[in-house]
Amino acid sequence: MKTRVSLIVAAIMVLVVLSAGSLNVLRPGASESHKMLVMRSIGHELLHNAGDSTSRVLPVRKTDDQTYLIEFEKNFSFVPDSLMNIVYRALSKDDFPAQYTVEVLGCADRSIVYGYEINGRENLEPCLGRQQPSGCYAVRITFSKPLLPYRESYIVFAVTGIALIGFVMIHRSRRKKKPDVQDDESFLPLGQYKFYPARGILRHPEETVELSRKETSLLTLFAGNINELLLRDRLLKEVWEDEGVITGRSLDMFVSKLRKKLRHDTSVKLVNVHGKGYRLEIG
Repeated sequence: MKTRVSLIVAAIMVLVVLSAGSLNVLRPGASESHKMLVMRSIGHELLHNAGDSTSRVLPVRKTDDQTYLIEFEKNFSFVPDSLMNIVYRALSKDDFPAQYTVEVLGCADRSIVYGYEINGRENLEPCLGRQQPSGCYAVRITFSKPLLPYRESYIVFAVTGIALIGFVMIHRSRRKKKPDVQDDESFLPLGQYKFYPARGILRHPEETVELSRKETSLLTLFAGNINELLLRDRLLKEVWEDEGVITGRSLDMFVSKLRKKLRHDTSVKLVNVHGKGYRLEIG
């Protein structure tokens, strides 16, 4: 039982971590027009760094949900280090994810002239410090696809956390909850135990447990015949007589369950008399 509870809690914690991780997405309030302006500012900085203060940055195109294409009116040259710094400064705002890929494409065949990846773990930044020749280039920036929109991620994170707290509280309350038994109720003494047949409850100073209907019927028979041998046929008939097919395995299984529930008092023993039956010994 403890193992199952631990696995469930671990699974919920993993879900919480994944939900928290999914918050690395575009924040609400970053309009599409604002994103386009940021992309144009990257293009402007690239041209300015190349010594071009007159030619235009062409209208930025969005080729899919996560990809932006910056194109230019004239040829220019660039240094990879400067490109990385310009893009980093522009995107290091809350509006953009921290993981993205930057590719410089040739205008003629859209071949990748230069590229790098920022992934938050092991960034790929090749060919730094090498001046690239003047040419017709376009810059493509692709962001890592978010797991969920920001608002949905926040909801998942919050609900998952509440579910975890609720699960732990319910589990603890079930563990602590004990069957309510009044001290003046009639019971059968079994060593250090008090057995309440009418309620199906077995009480010990260290533990109070509830018995199933069959466990209660079986223990009632034993309690009424302490230190006496009860034959298997009698036990099977009186406890399982309404169930049609009767097997000795069922009897053995329920006796084993009762032994576990009587474990706190070593003077109370359910003894197997081989081939005959069982005897409840108290001494």
